[in-house]
Amino acid sequence: MTNNLVSTIKEAHNTRKLIGDEIKLTPRMVIEYLIKQKNVCVKTYKQGAQALGVSPLIIGMYTQSSDAATLYLPKTNDLYILYDSEIKTKERKLWSLCHEAGHIIRGHHLQKMSDPELVKSPILELEANTFARELLAPATLVYGFISRYKTEGPNIEDFYFAYRYVFGLSKSASALSANILSHEGYQIENDLSLIQQYGAKLNNLFPYISTQRDYHYLVSAMCKTEYDHVKRAYDLNEPFREGLFSRSAF
Repeated sequence: MTNNLVSTIKEAHNTRKLIGDEIKLTPRMVIEYLIKQKNVCVKTYKQGAQALGVSPLIIGMYTQSSDAATLYLPKTNDLYILYDSEIKTKERKLWSLCHEAGHIIRGHHLQKMSDPELVKSPILELEANTFARELLAPATLVYGFISRYKTEGPNIEDFYFAYRYVFGLSKSASALSANILSHEGYQIENDLSLIQQYGAKLNNLFPYISTQRDYHYLVSAMCKTEYDHVKRAYDLNEPFREGLFSRSAF
């Protein structure tokens, strides 16, 4: 894991601690943080076009994104996150906002100004996706949740269940994140301060689980209903995963 990804993960964790104590973040929580703490203007594509006095078509051509995009105006130093108000699921909307937040908090807009070759860099997309994943579902908390119900090492179903049903990621994001954590989780440093902040709520998420057998049955049942996505987590290989990371794939 590169130093950039290590620092990206730490920055995502620090940001999450500031956003709030809820296990599942919401679009509103992320938007309020960006507006109040980062001075970012968050608008829909239509609102952004009206604010800038241009056609929505121009916004779409400029951003080249169907879900969300970051717009930086260097003359005024203004930052916008523009998103599609017609995104069908809350999970996709939330991921898109967190992905763009990663670009801004990591300073990618400034890096692109100094080095135009970075405009379409897969490295920056990898950082933004890593930031979004660790902001929404820090690996430390994923492991922390699983360890409460399972003494042996977690498998990919455990990871998928935690991402999907504990932290509320989409099916696709849960499958890909489970695959990544099963391959690279050992490289992510444990953040004890996250456990201290969120540990009590992790303990109370599923009060009806009293034994390891209860947990096993629940995970098996939930994963069985979403077999295709769990199987996808198994089937993803490293080259395909890296190819997905060249864009916002969630």
